[in-house]
Amino acid sequence: MSEIYLYSAKTGGIYPSSMMNIYENSINGVPDDLVVVEEEKYKELMAGQQEGKRITPDGEGYPILSPQAKPTKEETIASNTRNKYELISSATELINPLQDAVDLEVATEEEKESLKKWKLYRIAVNRIDIKQKEINWPEIPA
Repeated sequence: MSEIYLYSAKTGGIYPSSMMNIYENSINGVPDDLVVVEEEKYKELMAGQQEGKRITPDGEGYPILSPQAKPTKEETIASNTRNKYELISSATELINPLQDAVDLEVATEEEKESLKKWKLYRIAVNRIDIKQKEINWPEIPA
């Protein structure tokens, strides 16, 4: 016997009917706007999500696949800011011991060259304009 799924437009959730007793006894209970989603439709929805689409309700509350919403300017800037500072932080973690070796005059030529590459990389990342939608991040040194 195939599973029956229920969709709530209010929560955006899909609930397997075989687990309804768990939902009924949960703090949030069962949404009052559930509609039946047959197993084939459920599989179609899950496949669509894997392709980058999102599940949204149609005008009658049934689930349909929709394209992902484009990020807002603020979301793009926030994401770019996080990426920028994560890359700078990672570079700094690699630079510090190399710089220590140079400062203590025990660095090999390979370490000196690596230090230079990582510092140039960190400078390039720092100069990135985070307000751009599409960013060509600098290549990580080898």
